[in-house]
Amino acid sequence: MDNHAIQRFARGEVPYAEGAKYACKWQGYDVWIPLWSEPIALGPPICILVKGEKIRLTEPDEGFAILDFMVKHHPELCNDE
Repeated sequence: MDNHAIQRFARGEVPYAEGAKYACKWQGYDVWIPLWSEPIALGPPICILVKGEKIRLTEPDEGFAILDFMVKHHPELCNDE
């Protein structure tokens, strides 16, 4: 799936999102993190999962599992700088 389609999905499906950035691979998916212009609290962590031409939002348990994975394996993605 191309970047333009992922950005369009993020703006259309994630409340208040202005786009998304690639984060990591997780269980065969490309994980994209929604981007907001300012911090917002929506509930469980939300990520965009892409595999081939399929794209979807994470289920709550997947969002928490990805957050745990990123803290352990990609801590540089977990800061606000």
